[in-house]
Amino acid sequence: MDKLVPKKWFVLLLLVLIIPAIWTLFLPGFFESDDGEWMVIRFSAFYQALADGQFPVRFLGRLNHGFGYPVANFLYPGFMYFAVPFHIVGASFINSVKAVLIFSIIGTAIFSFFWLSKVFDRFSAIVGSVVLTYTPYHLFDLYKRGSVGELFAFVWVAFILWMIEAKNIFFISIGIFLLAISHNTIFLLFAPLLFLYSIIRKTITIRETIISFLLGILMSSFFTIPA
Repeated sequence: MDKLVPKKWFVLLLLVLIIPAIWTLFLPGFFESDDGEWMVIRFSAFYQALADGQFPVRFLGRLNHGFGYPVANFLYPGFMYFAVPFHIVGASFINSVKAVLIFSIIGTAIFSFFWLSKVFDRFSAIVGSVVLTYTPYHLFDLYKRGSVGELFAFVWVAFILWMIEAKNIFFISIGIFLLAISHNTIFLLFAPLLFLYSIIRKTITIRETIISFLLGILMSSFFTIPA
């Protein structure tokens, strides 16, 4: 029955249902959290290093009491690269990081819906995406831990699952690349599970799975090797 309703209406419904999860992110300022404020500071130093000509960014010279340290060399720089365009077009450092958080919540929900709708009916996919959005750990990550990198990484976990079902080897590789630079721990936890999922689902061959994952890791090697 849900096939009679265009998919865009399900996506619109999903966006309406997850508004309460992100509503406070549109308020002025930044909320108090364990790591969120520090991520704003780190991003501001990252942007300064990028503007000074570093690419890829490896050493944040303004931090560590002015002595600097190579945090971008070993600790998930993905969300900071993603936040750069927001700052370029005029968003403050705070709003740039909040834009990444908003994208992370919306992106995870939408990509999860697209993935689940490949396996189940669309109503079930909506339910699954909403449940994921409001899972206590997910919201705790956002509003208590302020773990920008971890939330950003969940987007690419959902994206890879969708691409596996869509049999798109190229975008599986892109997803693995983005996951690898988004959060070290999430990548180490989920990459083997995603690989196993691809093998079990058999939407693509084992050879294609190996190639797509390997290409993604190679694309991220500027970060993963030094990390």
